[in-house]
Amino acid sequence: MENVNHIKNQLVEKILSIQNIEFLKALNILITNNENTYQEKKLVSEDEKEILLKSEEDINTGRFISQDILFQKSLEWLNEK
Repeated sequence: MENVNHIKNQLVEKILSIQNIEFLKALNILITNNENTYQEKKLVSEDEKEILLKSEEDINTGRFISQDILFQKSLEWLNEK
């Protein structure tokens, strides 16, 4: 498997050979959007971490139901109203 630095070097070489300004602008937008998306995904508040930990605990202890059962129970509840 190629390492990260090798792939980065290959990309740099390819980018340096590109002469099409519109392509480079589009590539720049793509890379910038990817960086922003990655940064947004990394930010998790302490409350969100606690919720995720509790959810994982629920899964590990079997305190959950399937989507199908949830949907069925929701329909039953709606029909009672």
